[in-house]
Amino acid sequence: MRVKTNTADSGIKNLFSAITAFAEKTANRKKNAAEEETLTPEQKKKAEELQRLKDQLGSVKREITTINAQFNDASEPECIAYYAYLLKATEAKYDYLLRLARESAANSDAAEEEIS
Repeated sequence: MRVKTNTADSGIKNLFSAITAFAEKTANRKKNAAEEETLTPEQKKKAEELQRLKDQLGSVKREITTINAQFNDASEPECIAYYAYLLKATEAKYDYLLRLARESAANSDAAEEEIS
């Protein structure tokens, strides 16, 4: 039995692109500190939060892959049910973290536009 995960791969790619763009802006600001404003503590905190969420999303995505493989290898009805529930719960965790990351990235972009 093969189960496809309910992950939003295109969504995560877009999110990673937004995070990468924000990180590049942050890095460029640090490099050009003499020419531009330095990062405020709030901006640093937001960049760290985005990176933490990105790391957590990658970890949960690997968990989903592992659980999916275990589900596919299970043969006993109790194990199948266990992995099905575990997969569903882990996908819910992924969706939650993805929503948080999108909101955080959107808030960071809005803050960037206010500063510029």
